[in-house]
Amino acid sequence: GIDRMNLNDKGRRKFDIGLSARTMVATRSFGRLSIPIDISSSVAFPKDTVPSVSLRNFNSSIAYIPLEADMDLEFHTDGLRIHGDFGINGWKADEAIKKYAVNFIPELKKVETDAVVTLKGQCDGTYSYDGSGIPEISIDLDIPESMIRHDDFSEEVNLAMQISAEADKEWNTRINIKEAGIKAKGLDMRLSGAADDILDSDPGISLDCDMRADLDSLASILPDSLQ
Repeated sequence: GIDRMNLNDKGRRKFDIGLSARTMVATRSFGRLSIPIDISSSVAFPKDTVPSVSLRNFNSSIAYIPLEADMDLEFHTDGLRIHGDFGINGWKADEAIKKYAVNFIPELKKVETDAVVTLKGQCDGTYSYDGSGIPEISIDLDIPESMIRHDDFSEEVNLAMQISAEADKEWNTRINIKEAGIKAKGLDMRLSGAADDILDSDPGISLDCDMRADLDSLASILPDSLQ
C-alpha cells in the first residue's frame, strides 16, 4: 500500500512528486515478498505533437537499491521514444543485505561486505510496442576491490569488477569484462574478456584468465563441512 504521496504543482505543467509505498510481488522461490519503494522526482509534461513526459532528478530506492535518472519519454503510436541517463551512485550492498535480503535469505545474516557499487547507463531510441526494436543502451558497472566475509569461513575474500555492456536497436549485444578479480588466502585470479550476441543461440565468447592457487591454503579457510 501507499504510505506517503506528495504532489506539488510548480506551474507551467511541472510538478514535484514524492511517494513511499510497499508492493507485494509473488515469487516461486520465496513466496510473496513485500518490497519497499521510495520515489522523488520533478515531472514535466511538455507541449508537443505527441504525449511527452520529462523526468528530472528522479531518485528512487527499491528494496534499498538506489536508482537515479534524467529521462525524456515520448509516446508515439508505434513505440516509446526514450532518451536519458540512469545509474546507481555508490550503493552500499551491505545495507540492502542487512535491511532487506536477510528477511527471505536467512543465510545472508552470516555475510558482511564493504562493496560499493556504481553503475552508469545511457538509453537512446525507441522501444517498439511489437518487440521488434529497443533503444540503444550502454551500461558501465564498477565495483572497486571489496571485502566479502562469511561467518563459516576463516578468511575473507576480496572481489573487484569492471564491466561494460551495450545493445543496439536490433538486439545485438556485447558484454566487455574489462577486469574481474578474486583474491583469497591461497587464490589470486584475474579475468578479462568479451561476449557478443549473447541472446543468440551461438554467442561469441572470449575469456583470458590468470590464476594462481595453493590448494592447501585454500582448503584451510573452508568450513569443516566442506573439507
